[in-house]
Amino acid sequence: MLWIYQGHAVSEILLHEVARTKLMVDPVLFSYGVYVLVAFLVFTAAYLVHTWRRRRTKRVVRTRLHVHAARFSPN
Repeated sequence: MLWIYQGHAVSEILLHEVARTKLMVDPVLFSYGVYVLVAFLVFTAAYLVHTWRRRRTKRVVRTRLHVHAARFSPN
């Protein structure tokens, strides 16, 4: 069941966990923090994959040009 907490829908389980641990944690801010962390990890992974593919493509093109030049050189 969802409760409305400061204008946001929050699960009842999360509210009970916060009350049980007696920590002064705002569940909405905590969930925003989790969202930011997940977004940061997703963007970091996407950036690393993108740069890895770009470096690999440059390496493949460089190798192909080198092979092409060696094949058609006058030597």
